[in-house]
Amino acid sequence: MSNLLLDLRQTLRALLRSPGFTLPIVLVLGLGLGANVALHAILQTVLLRPLPVAERENLLLIKVQPKGEKGLWNASHPQFEDLKGFPGPFTAMTESIHESETRLRLGDRLVSVTCPMVGEGWFRTLGLRPSLGRTFTADEEATGAPVAVLSHRLWRAAFQGDPSILGRTVSTERGLVPFTVVGVGPAGFEGLELGQREDLWMPMKSLMRVSSALPPGFFTNREIPAFHITARLKAGATRAEGQAALDVASAALAKAHPESDSGRAFVLEGLEASEQTLLNRVLPQRTLLFAASGLALLLGVVSASGLFAARIRRREKEFAMRYALGASGGALARRLLLEALLLALMAAPVALASGLALARRLMLNPGQAASDASTLPTLDGGILALGLGLSLAALLLAALIPMLRTRRQDPAQILASRGGRTATSAGGGLFVATQVALSLSLLAASSVALGAFRSAAQMGYPTAHRAFMQVSAPQDPGLAERVLARLRAHPEVAFAARSAAAPLGGLRVMFGLRGGDRTEMEHLPAAMVGAGWFHALGVPLVEGRDFTDRDGKDKVILNETLARSFFPDGSAVGRPIDMGGGQRLEVVGVVADHRMRFDPDFHLPMIWLTHEWLQMDSCCLLVAGRGNARALRGLMKDALAQEKPGAEPDQLITLEDHVAATLHQEHQNLRLLGLLGMGSLVLACFGLWAALNLHVALRRRDMGIRAALGATAQHLLASVMGLGLRLLALGLGIGVAGVWALMRLVQWRWPGLPQIGALDLAFSAGTLLLAGLLACLLPALRAARVNPADVLRSE
Repeated sequence: MSNLLLDLRQTLRALLRSPGFTLPIVLVLGLGLGANVALHAILQTVLLRPLPVAERENLLLIKVQPKGEKGLWNASHPQFEDLKGFPGPFTAMTESIHESETRLRLGDRLVSVTCPMVGEGWFRTLGLRPSLGRTFTADEEATGAPVAVLSHRLWRAAFQGDPSILGRTVSTERGLVPFTVVGVGPAGFEGLELGQREDLWMPMKSLMRVSSALPPGFFTNREIPAFHITARLKAGATRAEGQAALDVASAALAKAHPESDSGRAFVLEGLEASEQTLLNRVLPQRTLLFAASGLALLLGVVSASGLFAARIRRREKEFAMRYALGASGGALARRLLLEALLLALMAAPVALASGLALARRLMLNPGQAASDASTLPTLDGGILALGLGLSLAALLLAALIPMLRTRRQDPAQILASRGGRTATSAGGGLFVATQVALSLSLLAASSVALGAFRSAAQMGYPTAHRAFMQVSAPQDPGLAERVLARLRAHPEVAFAARSAAAPLGGLRVMFGLRGGDRTEMEHLPAAMVGAGWFHALGVPLVEGRDFTDRDGKDKVILNETLARSFFPDGSAVGRPIDMGGGQRLEVVGVVADHRMRFDPDFHLPMIWLTHEWLQMDSCCLLVAGRGNARALRGLMKDALAQEKPGAEPDQLITLEDHVAATLHQEHQNLRLLGLLGMGSLVLACFGLWAALNLHVALRRRDMGIRAALGATAQHLLASVMGLGLRLLALGLGIGVAGVWALMRLVQWRWPGLPQIGALDLAFSAGTLLLAGLLACLLPALRAARVNPADVLRSE
């Protein structure tokens, strides 16, 4: 035991005396492992989250699938009432509304909360047991009593876990009826859907107490998809049986209500769907991210192995002397293993800290504080074990090959030798070539992923010099037009228009159409916009014209993709389109493809309807200005206040900021891949520099003799640069072969992923070659400055 402690102290002292060896390994491996820790932490947080609900596998969500729509919608209240009457393998079915928000008045401060409204039996259907107090009684649910159940997190954060909270009356910001706290939810429950935090729950019939501006027919209109339906399967029933029952209900409701339910189907969705949705938002193209992080880890191991090899090469004579004096091979191997263990303990905190910081940043929305997030990774036993285990395994693997090489050497030959060996035999060449190959693979993968993200982020219109304002005025339907007229008259405004929703907004409208030679009705996404919308947005007209104030419901505009699909034989302008029921529409224009919705498909077929369809309480006012977009926000707010004193916009933001916030996660991943690619480039160049630097140090005597015999500085520089070029060429050759094999594997295993093209490969190889030559230059200049007199004098 005393010998082990002595070895530990000596090994630690040796590492601290060699910061040029210790620090690079700790940082390189720590940061390389950090990306892997981040991905694991996100997956563990999302996929392994505990939910305090009874029999989670029997709890399902019922969604609506409109024909032609990729995503799923919520249902309307009449649809929920109809579904309850159909027989099926469900023991219970309940509804809720999740979009309600308010602010609680707690002393002199206001606390923003989400306040879902839940239907009868919601807590019983989910099998939730309160940690304090009770849930709602049947009478409170039926009458919409002003009572609430707080989430456990809100109770702890806003009320400091006060057990006397039961029976306390809490006021809201806008003077609505205060509510009484009757219970506190179970710890760890903040809603069924991951990423959608819920702070407190109230009976659905108390909705009017929280929201003073519900649209007309909110509970009676079949076209308002605001209601989440949750159902519980009977014991022993399968999801397939539940879906079969919903298929029967879909067909019956489509026949009973063809104007609203035709082309729509009810589908069952498990609770894991929200987990996949969050993963798709946080880690789009995550297969590429996993491959890139794996390559980064492998590159870190190879870099560390090269550093171990260089360190062992410098200490060859020390080890040979120890062997000659009777030291056993096991004792020397133990010293190397202790070095790997201590380095792993140093690298693990770097990996854990960088990985958790990256994971938390990826899961936070723009401007969102960590305290407001519903789910964030934390350091637990699993992640701690992962960081320590990966660090130890990586360091042991990195030290293994150099350690085996040391055991095969002949001490007598080493002690008898006076010169160095080539860079390859010095422990650098093979590792450097491998680093270059891995770096090429990672750079090429990053280039492809960056291209995919850039394609997904293309808008089709400029975002500069534009801002929009979301306005709600249910009691003043003419307000938006008056504000619009005032904005158009302002000298700083070039164009102003309105629409039902902002670009990339959440409003989704499906429209059934027949056109050209198509006899079957197709359900297509639509947007409702006013006159001059495309000029204000900056979308070019391919043919025809923009909407005017005189256009009625019989005029439409198509995008290029839809126009080519419906009218492949010629111009679409002036052609009729049938929307069913004997109503025909005339195409007045075709606009270039652009993104109006959050769907990543840039060429999504879309139809635009006129302002006559804009009979809504809320609309978006878009302004294109001649100056700074941020100055437009004050101008728009002033225009609203002049038309309606005291009115506040629901949202006021520049279009550039809106697009950046909407695509925040894509940009996060783009930066992550860019950092991985740049990191791999730096590691490859560092390995090349270290190997050549070691080569120059070990061959310094030979270079001095050559210089004394007439070799010029240019000859010495060229010899080192030639060695560096050979290592680069070997690494690039291995890398190209590896990328080719990787492409075949990816194409076979994940055919939907983007492939590495020749241009991506050429760009990556050229970048690596240029950076590698610069890395070779410093050791080559050092060789060129060798003074033969100094070298021979030292001999």
